[in-house]
Amino acid sequence: MTEAQLQVQANQVKNLVSINKSIESLTLIIQATGKNYDKLPSFLLGTVQSSLHQVLEEIHTAAKLYCHYDAINSVDLSPDGQMIVSGSSDKTVRLWDLQGNLISQPFQGHKSSIRSVAFSPDGQMIVSSSSDKTVRLWDLQGNPIGQPFRGHQDWVNSIAFSPNGLTIVSGSRDQTIRLWNLQGNLIGQPFQEHQTSVRSVAFSPNGLTIVSGSRDQTIRLWDLQGNPIGQPFQGHQDSVYFVAFSPDGQTIVSGSRDQTIRLWDLQGNPIGQPFQGHQDSVYFVAFSPDGQTIVSGSFDRTVRLWDLQ
Repeated sequence: MTEAQLQVQANQVKNLVSINKSIESLTLIIQATGKNYDKLPSFLLGTVQSSLHQVLEEIHTAAKLYCHYDAINSVDLSPDGQMIVSGSSDKTVRLWDLQGNLISQPFQGHKSSIRSVAFSPDGQMIVSSSSDKTVRLWDLQGNPIGQPFRGHQDWVNSIAFSPNGLTIVSGSRDQTIRLWNLQGNLIGQPFQEHQTSVRSVAFSPNGLTIVSGSRDQTIRLWDLQGNPIGQPFQGHQDSVYFVAFSPDGQTIVSGSRDQTIRLWDLQGNPIGQPFQGHQDSVYFVAFSPDGQTIVSGSFDRTVRLWDLQ
C-alpha cells in the first residue's frame, strides 16, 4: 500500500471517529498498520503510531458521552440546569452532569425500550416510561420508588409531571391518556378520544389542562377529569410527534411527521403559517423560557431555532 493509499485510510478513520464509529475506526487503522507494518519506512511508522494514539485518545474522550448502547429516545434537563437525564432503547435511564460524566449507575428495571423521561419539578425524582407498558419513578441514585405503575395496555410513549409535582400524566400506544399519583395509583378514568397512538402529553403551566398529540394527526386539550376541551386541533397532515405549552400557557407548539411545526391558540386555531425547513419528521419541539424562541429536533439530524418575534 502506497503512502497516498495510507493517507486515504487515515482520512477514513478520522471520518469514522467523527461519527462515533469507534470500533470500525480502530479496526481500519489496525488492519492498515498490520498489513503494511514491514513496508512502512521509519519516518512514516512514527506518524502511523502517533495517529493511532490520537484516535484512541479521541475515542476515550467521546466514550464519556456515549455510554448508552442503543438509541437515545428522550432527554430532560433538571430544573436547576445542572443535570441531564436520558432514556434509551438499551432499557436504561442514565443521569449526567453537563460535562458528560455519568452520575450514579444506570437505572435498571424496565424490560424494554425507554420511551420518555422527565425530572420532577423539585429535581429530586425522575419518571420514565417504556415499551414494557409501565411507568417507573426513581430517586437520583437510580433506586426505584415503589412499584411500576401498571394500567396501560401498550407502549407508554410520553410522560410528564404536573407543575406541583404530585401528579404524572402518561400517553400510550393503547390510545389512552392516564393520570397517576406518586404511589402509582390511577386517578379517575383513562382519557379516551384519540383514534390511535398518543405520542406526546404535557401539562399546562398552571396544571389545570393537559395537551396531547397523536398519530391520528390531531391535538387535543383536556381537563383533569378527562373531558375534552373544545374540538380536536386539525391541520397536520401526518402523526403529531410532540406538543408543548408556551411558558404563559396561552400557546401550543406541535411537531409532526409531516415535517412541519405549528403554533395554536387554546381554541385550536392555527397561529400563522406552518414552520417549514426540516427535511424529515419533527420529533421534538419546545419553547425557550421567555417564550420568544422555539427549538425543534428532527429525524433529518438537525436542530433548528425559530424566532417568534
